[in-house]
Amino acid sequence: MTKLQNISITVYIAYSLGAVLQFFDATMMAGLVAIALAGFIANQNRKNVKGTVFESHLRWMNRTLWIGALVIVPLAVVLTGVLIFVFTDAASLVHTLLGGDAHAILSTIKKYFSDNMVRIHVIAVITTAVPVIWTVHRCWRGYVLAHAEKPVENVTRWF
Repeated sequence: MTKLQNISITVYIAYSLGAVLQFFDATMMAGLVAIALAGFIANQNRKNVKGTVFESHLRWMNRTLWIGALVIVPLAVVLTGVLIFVFTDAASLVHTLLGGDAHAILSTIKKYFSDNMVRIHVIAVITTAVPVIWTVHRCWRGYVLAHAEKPVENVTRWF
């Protein structure tokens, strides 16, 4: 394996590992660190890969980072909030929060979470899985091409 191929493959592995680690509550910070490390490695080596087949790989991963951070994850967060509001009794919680009585607010929050924790968790898992699958798919696609020493064709596509 060439040094440039090794760099590309390392970025793919670190990024996909980071995406998977973010899926679990206990390893979310480790996932963020892995993604940040992958982005750092990719950006630090952009000049080294200029004019090689691996230039497209680092550009592909850079786009994965920014599309994920600026589009896919925010959409997932908004969708999660909407689904939680629609499929739980969030309206009563909002009504109580607007009431202003501290004791009523605290007891309503406790009741809301005890009654809806399973639903909230299922919604969060489903909406979080989509960005993880998207990221891992892009990493796998790039990894296979990098391993074969082929460039990523059309790095501007989203899938």
